[in-house]
Amino acid sequence: GEIVSESEFDAVYAANDIVYYPEGLDFTFGEGTEEDAHSAEEAAGHMVVHITEPGTYTVSGTLSAGQIAIDLGEDVENNPDAVVTLVLNDVDITCTVAPAVIFYHVYECGDDDVDAATKDVDTTAAGANVVIADGTENNVSGSYVARIYESYELNEEGTEVIDSKKLHKYDAAFYSCMSMNVSGGSEGTGVLNILAENEGLDSELHLTLNGGNINITSGNDGINTNEDEVSVTTVNDGTLNIQVTGETGEGDGIDSNGWLVINGGTVTAQA
Repeated sequence: GEIVSESEFDAVYAANDIVYYPEGLDFTFGEGTEEDAHSAEEAAGHMVVHITEPGTYTVSGTLSAGQIAIDLGEDVENNPDAVVTLVLNDVDITCTVAPAVIFYHVYECGDDDVDAATKDVDTTAAGANVVIADGTENNVSGSYVARIYESYELNEEGTEVIDSKKLHKYDAAFYSCMSMNVSGGSEGTGVLNILAENEGLDSELHLTLNGGNINITSGNDGINTNEDEVSVTTVNDGTLNIQVTGETGEGDGIDSNGWLVINGGTVTAQA
C-alpha cells in the first residue's frame, strides 16, 4: 500500500534506468544490428523495479512497460547469504527493450571450471530463485540486449573489432547471470508463461527446474544455459512446454552448453 521508493539505497526502488541497446550507434559500441536497437523514447517508457537486498519478494499485478532487476552488488558472487527468492503471484510483466526479469549479481553456487565439470550439480543454495505460486497464472513478455562492449580492440584499418570485453549481453526474456532455480509451490499448480522476442529462459551457468507449469514461446532458443562444457540444465519435476518460432534465430528447444539432465516431470519441445 506504499508508493515505491526512488532511492537507490532502499531494498526496493524504481528508476527509469533500463539497460538496452540504443539505436544510431556505430560498430564500436557493440554487436547489435538495427534490428536489435531501440529508441531512447521507447526505453524511457520503461520503469525498472530494483531489488537490492537478500530476501523473499512476492510480486503481483501488472507492469505494462518495465523490468524487475535483482542486483545485490558486484562483490556478492561468493557470499552464500546473497540470496533472493522471487515469488510470482499472478504477475504480468511486459518489456520491449530488454529482459522482463533479470538477476544480475547474487550468490553463485556453481563453478565454471571446465576440468571439474560434471552433470551432477546441486543448485539448492543458488542466489537466484523463482517460485511460481500455486493457483496463479503469471505472464512474462520480454526482449533482449545484444552484446555491448566495455572495451574493444580494432584491426589496423580501424574497420573491425577483433577483440572485446563484454559489458552487457542478455539474450532472454527471463535471464539470470548466475545459477538459478525455478520451482512450483507445494502443489505445483502455478503457471509461468514466457513470451520471448529472442530466447526464453536463460542462465549463464546452471538452471534447475523443480516444478510448476512453464510454457515458453520464443523467437530463438526456448531455454539456454551458456557456459560451454560446464552448464547443466536439470528438470526434476513439473511440466515444461516449449515452442520456438525461429523468428530471431535458428532456435533450439533446450540449448544446454554442458549437460541436460531430466530426472522427472514432462518436457515437450518443438523447435
